[in-house]
Amino acid sequence: MKTLIVALDNVQICNLAPSLSELGFTPELIIVSNENDVHRCTYANKIVVLDAVDVTAYELAQSIVDLIRRHENAFEYIILPATVLGLEVGPLVAYDIDALYIANVYDVSIADGQLLFKRLIYGGLAEEFIHPKKSPLVVTWKEIPIAEPQVNRAEPLIEKTHVSKPSDSTVRLLGKERIEEKVDLRKARKIVAVGRGLKSREDIGIINELARLLGAELAGSRPIVADYKWLEPGRQVGLSGITVKPELYVAVGISGQIHHIMGMKDSKFVVAINKDANAPIRQYSDVFIKADLYKFIPLLIEKLKSVR
Repeated sequence: MKTLIVALDNVQICNLAPSLSELGFTPELIIVSNENDVHRCTYANKIVVLDAVDVTAYELAQSIVDLIRRHENAFEYIILPATVLGLEVGPLVAYDIDALYIANVYDVSIADGQLLFKRLIYGGLAEEFIHPKKSPLVVTWKEIPIAEPQVNRAEPLIEKTHVSKPSDSTVRLLGKERIEEKVDLRKARKIVAVGRGLKSREDIGIINELARLLGAELAGSRPIVADYKWLEPGRQVGLSGITVKPELYVAVGISGQIHHIMGMKDSKFVVAINKDANAPIRQYSDVFIKADLYKFIPLLIEKLKSVR
């Protein structure tokens, strides 16, 4: 099953190649946007470095489609990361090549000789299994392994190209504003995450102080980030946010609904602080502390300061 992997803004998607190969996928081509990422994507026969500076998602999609057609539409599967950019480019590519499209896939398996793509629906409360009946298929992938892939024995062919801007494009770039994410939670070794147990925005300060003393990054659940907007979007952990795998994950006032668990379940060591002894996050914790965060966190901060 000839496969195209488009790295775009998350080169870690190349790490899927070894496991996909075991299921019969053949990564023939990988597209990256930075030449420095080539060494991380050597599990394919060919790598294209696509210069995608100052282009729209539409123009990027058109260039990917052009590459697909140059390869005689040989790809049965086109896989992109489920980032903001990937979720915009994926449907555009699918439309242009008349392909099926599945968003936010986190796993694929073979049952009775058929491929089954898996994703969560209804806010993570249910799992959907999709068996595509035809190809090509465009997929945006949510769960991406952090571990580096094995290196192919043969050196891949490397080609450099750039995004072509069609003169008859119906889309014009009127302006551009760069939004810098202050932190990449995927690289954090320690994370302190806060949930709806926090009563007000001002109380973020004590959680931030705990994170500082632990040398951790601050994160939040979906309500804290998306609903209350007490933290910036780059700090949301969960199905609709960032998937993290830190060495230490401290969950403060987080009940542990499945859409949050999906974003942190592979953390090496989880400490949960919650006043509800039956909070779902308890079953995913290495240490569970039944306590009111407003009483426990100040004591913990005081103790950490005394041992520094």
